[in-house]
Amino acid sequence: MNQSETDQIFRGGLRTMANKRSHYYSFIVRLSEDARNHKRTSNRYPDAILGKPWVYVGFSSERPPNSRDQLRASFRAGTVARKFAEKIILGTVKRHSLIEGAMSRCERLAEDYRSKGWTVTNNAPQQNHWVYVVELMEPAKEDGVRRKTAYYVGQTGLTPEERYAQHKDGVHANKKVQQYGIHLRKDMVDHSGPMTHLESLRLERQLAEKLRERGSKVYGGH
Repeated sequence: MNQSETDQIFRGGLRTMANKRSHYYSFIVRLSEDARNHKRTSNRYPDAILGKPWVYVGFSSERPPNSRDQLRASFRAGTVARKFAEKIILGTVKRHSLIEGAMSRCERLAEDYRSKGWTVTNNAPQQNHWVYVVELMEPAKEDGVRRKTAYYVGQTGLTPEERYAQHKDGVHANKKVQQYGIHLRKDMVDHSGPMTHLESLRLERQLAEKLRERGSKVYGGH
């Protein structure tokens, strides 16, 4: 997973997010009444129920700020949350050790609050991610003993072929793949995609752990 791919999680979401953190925060943002009164925005949600709150369910690698201006600034330009974020709803902030935990809670919260009649402005998760494995052949050690074949496990919003080409060209590349990647191992992934981003993150981690359990040297797998 690279920075640009992580930034695309829950389109309309936070402007930046590191892809390697020890924790993440999920939360619900209350939007101002201006969102309901903004013609272009209201036209996107024709089923909005009068009197029910408008919200955005988000997550971040940093605790969300309390200041309205700082909160709005933390979202990407042109998004509903950037324009209309009002405040974090009290009691909704939760800390997670894994990005999957934060994303999973966001999906549950979005579903739960929609069932209450709230207007949740998150887009539905898209089936546009893939999981891939690259076989690596690392150089021999100084004692002349060649290492076992190693693997890199990743997930991407591109096709595996496109992402592998990026690695080799040095674009958002993992150095091991760029230097030692031989080819994709499609045979090692039962279902590589497409799938949602959350599904790809889970499968990426599971596949990496499975290969490590078999004694393979594995990079990636976030």
